Amino acid sequence: MHRILAGGRSLSIATYPDFSFRDEWSGVYNLDEKVLDYIAIKTEWGWAAPENAVPEKTKVETDSISFHHEINGHEIVITIIVRTTRFRGAELGQLLVRVNGSRENVLEIGACGRHAYEHNCGKTDVKDATIIAGKNALALFPDDKQEPIAQDLGVRTHAQGSKQYNIRVVQAPFKEKIVIDVRHRPPRFVKAVQITNTSFSTDSAAWNELYKRAKETIRILAKRRGWYAGLPWFVQYWGRDTFLSIPALIREGYPALARHTLQQFLCKMRDGEAPRLIREEGTPEFGSIDTNPLLLNAVADYVAITGDYQFLAENSTAIQEAFTWVLDVTNGYLPRSRGKDTWMDTLEIRKYPVEVAAYTLDATRKLVQLGQIPAMMYKEAQKQWENEKKKYLLERSANILLAAVYGLIPSEEALQRAKEWQLITEQGVRSWSPLEPEYDPQGYHTGAVWGLTTAAGLYVALDARDWNIALKLRDVLLSRAKWSRYLDEVWNADTGELLGADAQLWSAAMVLRAIDEVMINKRKVPPDITRIRRIRWEKSGVRRIRIERNHQERTTLRSSEYIRGG
Repeated sequence: MHRILAGGRSLSIATYPDFSFRDEWSGVYNLDEKVLDYIAIKTEWGWAAPENAVPEKTKVETDSISFHHEINGHEIVITIIVRTTRFRGAELGQLLVRVNGSRENVLEIGACGRHAYEHNCGKTDVKDATIIAGKNALALFPDDKQEPIAQDLGVRTHAQGSKQYNIRVVQAPFKEKIVIDVRHRPPRFVKAVQITNTSFSTDSAAWNELYKRAKETIRILAKRRGWYAGLPWFVQYWGRDTFLSIPALIREGYPALARHTLQQFLCKMRDGEAPRLIREEGTPEFGSIDTNPLLLNAVADYVAITGDYQFLAENSTAIQEAFTWVLDVTNGYLPRSRGKDTWMDTLEIRKYPVEVAAYTLDATRKLVQLGQIPAMMYKEAQKQWENEKKKYLLERSANILLAAVYGLIPSEEALQRAKEWQLITEQGVRSWSPLEPEYDPQGYHTGAVWGLTTAAGLYVALDARDWNIALKLRDVLLSRAKWSRYLDEVWNADTGELLGADAQLWSAAMVLRAIDEVMINKRKVPPDITRIRRIRWEKSGVRRIRIERNHQERTTLRSSEYIRGG
């Protein structure tokens, strides 16, 4: 997948594993929509599309991408340039497609107008040579012609697994270049309302910019029913992504939406099991072992930050059922994986997921503090961890850092293990150690670098006061937003090539948690910062905090102001 940028809008050209009908991740995407299902060109010498280009010759610029093809002994270069203009007050995106090496060409595109992973395509029509597809109206202008040209080939049915998609296919002949105008319609879903403006400012421009990127990522993912896990791929409300992010989401001014989201997951439990995701239409899906302990953590975090004990009282029975489910499916208090039931859901080899053990023990501790379960349960859980922790530390993965975020492993120990396992690289924090036999630098869960693991590394490095690693990972996260305003999901551990969503919830939320829970709450401030001013939502109002560093490298709370909110 390649990302290009024009006029402040990010566009992803996805070619994984190919660019044809065979995979729904193929296509041209804007951040929150699918613009085209595929694009291909019939040259004089044969068909050319991104999936049959020569990979090592692909050239990506800020606003363009060039694909090189060798077709029947002829070299063809296809360049796609992205730009934006205004048309009658509305934003108009343009894709200029230029072909070198062939003078008689036909552009073929497939347009569906749907979000990724939705079961049914939106209605697509061709009227007056303009394609109406979902939130887009597309028009094709070959070789500087003033009127659009589109030969409607009708609907082509594509079956993928149990799903079927009806994709409108159109063609247009051209000689050297063709312009695709994309007129964007209003968004389909109403975004959530933030109750207050939050801020974080320091005398370090880099930290200020990282906060800005994280905050903006959360803003564009916030919808009226919760937060999408990521765009453009994950347009559902994923439990683990949301629950891990809850502390940051509340402090960024979304307590009401956080409450509503938690209530939905509690209400949709089945025999005590929380859904791993809820689709836009409200349909739940089940089948994970980490969602329940993360849900319990999120409930406890919500109550602690907001002081909303009424929510706790109203949902006490559901909380008990969720905790009982955890005990029923674990060996005592420690979970065991059957494969594909944690966030690393492409792996079957996992048996002892250390991050889920951390979620479970931390949830047990918090529920004891809230008076929901007897104190002896946490002592029993701690004892079992001491007896069995060697099994959970055999897997050399970035999950050791998530375990440290949730207090199971000391930050210093977790960071040291991450270094020994060669997880920390110039591209960020690998999900899987190269010392493991399954390692692959672009393997989705077996070596690729994730925004989540890199932000967790930032959290742990700050907590361990390892400033070199902390600043290194901060700079990595900033560089990931080079082509857009957002923090993304996953990328190649060697090349940095984008492998996943353009904007990912937990990548941004973990950065904000590092700022709030380590730099603000624990006063562990990196040396490139001497002054911090933080405004965040907390307990029905806004809390303003200012921190200054003295000459002894200690931080002091200089002033704290509490303002009652509406």
